[in-house]
Amino acid sequence: MAKYQVRKWVAGALVGAAAMSGIAVGGGSAEAKIEQGRYRMHTLAYGVIPSPESNARMVGSTLFWDYWGVGPWNLYSYKIKPTRSGGTASYFTTDPASQWFSRIELKKTRYGYRGVVYNYGGIPAGDMILRKVR
Repeated sequence: MAKYQVRKWVAGALVGAAAMSGIAVGGGSAEAKIEQGRYRMHTLAYGVIPSPESNARMVGSTLFWDYWGVGPWNLYSYKIKPTRSGGTASYFTTDPASQWFSRIELKKTRYGYRGVVYNYGGIPAGDMILRKVR
């Protein structure tokens, strides 16, 4: 009995140490990727001021966006860093400094993706909706 209790105590200490140090035990790959393809993108500044509905295309880890919906399809580009529920988009690169300046935290929904636009270190500046085009 004593040997079993010592093993149980050692196992508990190891799990506790791993949890305290931030090591994910058996976590595996939990990153989602934004699906490739065409989207209709719509932004709402401060949650109420709509922008024109525009065309967007996901190619690799880059989201290309035509703001006005009439120009070239790659007018603006966002780099996507995968997260558990979708991805974090930022202008030009996935560098933390770029994400501090401006980022969109996208989460998967039944119709595509929805995200909050953050500027200047975390100030919410609106919402973005990506609807998958079939």
